[in-house]
Amino acid sequence: MVSRDGTHGSGLNAALAAEVRAERAAQQLTIADLAASSGIPARTLIRLLKAERAITVNSLADIASGLGLSSGLLLQRAEQRAARDGASAPVSLPSAPPADTGDFGEGGFDWLQMAAHDVGYAPEDEQGSGGFVDGA
Repeated sequence: MVSRDGTHGSGLNAALAAEVRAERAAQQLTIADLAASSGIPARTLIRLLKAERAITVNSLADIASGLGLSSGLLLQRAEQRAARDGASAPVSLPSAPPADTGDFGEGGFDWLQMAAHDVGYAPEDEQGSGGFVDGA
């Protein structure tokens, strides 16, 4: 069970685990308490709360019930947390192609030629005609 981004420890699953941990702490419940009230074995619960395993819909319902909350409320809080966490993590993109062009020859890589090939028009068309290259 792996999330869309290839891990359990990030995204909505991690946010959901964090919300459950926060609620458990707020209610001053031990792992044993939550395990007993949710019906989820303590070892499994620990892995879920560490975001080492994906929290399934059934597990979410059991955990929410054990906390005396609705699964919808926990999920809503997790979505808000994930949005906050995602907004606080800036995306860094390179401002220019890498200086090392490797195997692209003496003159480097012709980015315009690559763009022309990808969209189906010749570089000379960039200046105005806008025509498409046959067979591209």
